[in-house]
Amino acid sequence: MKIPSAKEKDFVLKQYFNRDVKGVAPPKEEDCPQNIREIEAILSDDGYIVSNNGYLVISTKGRAFLCKGGYTAIRNKERLKYGLSYLSGVISGIVPWLLTQCSN
Repeated sequence: MKIPSAKEKDFVLKQYFNRDVKGVAPPKEEDCPQNIREIEAILSDDGYIVSNNGYLVISTKGRAFLCKGGYTAIRNKERLKYGLSYLSGVISGIVPWLLTQCSN
């Protein structure tokens, strides 16, 4: 099976939020990711959804996580950190070269 994307995990977590907090009916099964059970297991392991009287509901930790941007925000922060470290490496290589060119 493929690893669920951040977007898919956020989608499922938002469905729990919409159902439990806003009272919105969940989407049709065909509109959900095919690996929804696997995603639910990940969300449960992370503590974002919990079992309550035999039903899975969003936890307060899950609500706070979703308000901060969810898995997509974490992925974007990691990409930004990687991009900035790459950029600093490139700049640290170019600056000494420019200094040597200017001193000639």
